Order: sequence, then C-alpha cells, then structure tokens
Amino acid sequence: MNIDNLIIINMWDRPCMHLIAEVLPDGKIKYINKILKKEYPELKKGKGWASIKDYGFIFDEKTGKFILKNKSVVKWVDGRNHNWQGLTEFTYDDIVNSSKWGD
Repeated sequence: MNIDNLIIINMWDRPCMHLIAEVLPDGKIKYINKILKKEYPELKKGKGWASIKDYGFIFDEKTGKFILKNKSVVKWVDGRNHNWQGLTEFTYDDIVNSSKWGD
C-alpha cells in the first residue's frame, strides 16, 4: 500500500476518510468509497491535492490501519493549518464501505 497515492482531492474537500481518493498508475484519480464512485464517475483532480500522509497519517502494516500519528503539514491558502476531520484510525475497507455522510 503506497500511502502517498491516497489523497484528498482539493483544498475544499473535507479532509476525512469518506473523501479519500486514489491516484492510479495511469494518473487517473478516483474516490475509493463505493458510494462516491457511483455518484462521480467522471472525477477530475480539481485544484491541488494532498496525500493523507501530508495530513499526518502512517500505514501500520501489522494492523492494516491508517493511523493519524503526526501533525498536518497541509496549509490553507491563507497559511493556516488544514487539519484532518473525523476518524483517526481506519482500514482501506473502512474507506470503501463507509457511508456517505458518516462513519
């Protein structure tokens, strides 16, 4: 699992597990959540993105979880920190199967 390929699409998306997208080997980008993939079949990159690693996550190979361990280095346009919202531990399957508006 390459954590650098898991992103929040742009500076306006809420940085949470439901809106994590994946950069595919061909450069295309898609939401991982199965509900969002159905609603946004023609997803575009948008303006800017940050990997979840930039938000402070690591991938724990032993547990298979993404865990928020570090401070976010993502900044808003005005220079303020852009911090993660919501769950701070989750698996890839949690992202795929999460409901659209909640955990």
